[in-house]
Amino acid sequence: MQRRGLLAVTALTVLLTAVVLARAGWLSRPSARQADAHGTARSRDPWTTEAAWRWRHSQPSHWRACLLQH
Repeated sequence: MQRRGLLAVTALTVLLTAVVLARAGWLSRPSARQADAHGTARSRDPWTTEAAWRWRHSQPSHWRACLLQH
C-alpha cells in the first residue's frame, strides 16, 4: 500500500511540475512577438562595455580590489 501511495505522489509531482513549467513558458518555443519585444536589448553588444573589458583582462571591478591587489 505504501508503494502505491509513493507512486501516486510521484506522478502527481511530475504532472504538477510540468504544468508549472508550461505556464511559466519554459516548455514552449518563444513566439515571434516575444522575440521582437527584446530587440533593443539585443542591439547593444554586451562585450563592448567597460565591465566586459575588465573581465577579459582580469581587472578588478571595484576600487577596493585595486588597492588589495598590490
